[in-house]
Amino acid sequence: MTWPATSPARRIRTGTVVRVYAAAGNLTSLTGWLNNTTAFTTNSDGRTASTTFANGVTTATTYDDAGLAKGITASTATATLAASSYTRDDNGTLASADTTGVSLVAWPAVS
Repeated sequence: MTWPATSPARRIRTGTVVRVYAAAGNLTSLTGWLNNTTAFTTNSDGRTASTTFANGVTTATTYDDAGLAKGITASTATATLAASSYTRDDNGTLASADTTGVSLVAWPAVS
């Protein structure tokens, strides 16, 4: 199937998986073999702003001026399930992470 150049979106069917792309080329949805759809939105910089899963959970990501994640929230229509916010040092290295509803895994130091 081909789409005219003026089409705002295109669909690509691969076996039993359907990927839908916006005119800008970013993935907007993915429907798997069990007919569950995951939807994606992007911000003006083309980064993933949100992902909505078939079970109704949505993750939303915010970014700092350097394009690094500064916050991620997982929620349903009625509740926030988990939230994380990040700060970075001047080099962009993660300096701290604050979380609600989730626990961080502490990795042992590498020697």
